[in-house]
Amino acid sequence: MERTLLFRPIFRSGIAAVFFSLICQIAIVTTLSAETNIPVGKASRVVNQVKALKKKTARSLSQNDPVYSLERISASLESHGEILLNDNTHILVGPGAEVSLDDFVIADSGIQSATINVLKGAFRFVSGNSPKGTFNVKTPLSTIGIRGTLFDIYVKEGGETDVVLYSGRVRICTLTNRCRSIWHRCSVVRVATNSKIGYRRFLRMREKRIKSNDYSLLTNQNRFHKNWQAPTKNCGRDAEKQPNEGDNNSDTHGDQANHGGQANHGGQANHGGNGGSKGKSVSRY
Repeated sequence: MERTLLFRPIFRSGIAAVFFSLICQIAIVTTLSAETNIPVGKASRVVNQVKALKKKTARSLSQNDPVYSLERISASLESHGEILLNDNTHILVGPGAEVSLDDFVIADSGIQSATINVLKGAFRFVSGNSPKGTFNVKTPLSTIGIRGTLFDIYVKEGGETDVVLYSGRVRICTLTNRCRSIWHRCSVVRVATNSKIGYRRFLRMREKRIKSNDYSLLTNQNRFHKNWQAPTKNCGRDAEKQPNEGDNNSDTHGDQANHGGQANHGGQANHGGNGGSKGKSVSRY
């Protein structure tokens, strides 16, 4: 009986010690996780002044510098940053642009999910090796779902957004869940307000508006490395072949159409099909 009485306090104190040790280890791991920065990519090329801001701490980016989740990347005027993410996704932060790398979930197999928030300016996205649906892109007035894609985003003052597609497919939705899907090369969608969205005229490179600030990433693309350039050579010719985009009041832009082959970044995709409903009115701005 005495042995049992002696054993119980020893046994209980042992459990308490193990429990206390586990709590300490969890606290240490949590602290390290909160303080440790995990790179999600790097600055492949920086022209002039590009900065990364996190928790009020700013740093100037140079070539091969890492970039981290929750950092905000901004480029000054006459500057741009070519960012290569860990899954070989290429993103271009254009002159005067500001982009936030939000909610990256990283595992041994790579990027599991990620959100990129384009706050202002010109931004280009070129899909990498991650599965479709890994990335979600946001702007002040919209969210963009991505399927193996190369496209530009232009966010103007007030949040008005143009999305220009070069390959693949994207679905753009307003904050009130009015959506448009595009997959034809050189297609353009404008989100004017949090509830107003419509198709614009197809991109034609010979038009004067291309030389303006509307689509600044399309002028003098030789300033970018070839992996960050968009295929626009035949945009005018391709635009003439595009069918009516669909009804302004519903997302009929080819959800039931035959999209043909897989898109690639060289602009050789076969988009196929007779997407869209002919003869219906289309909202353009």
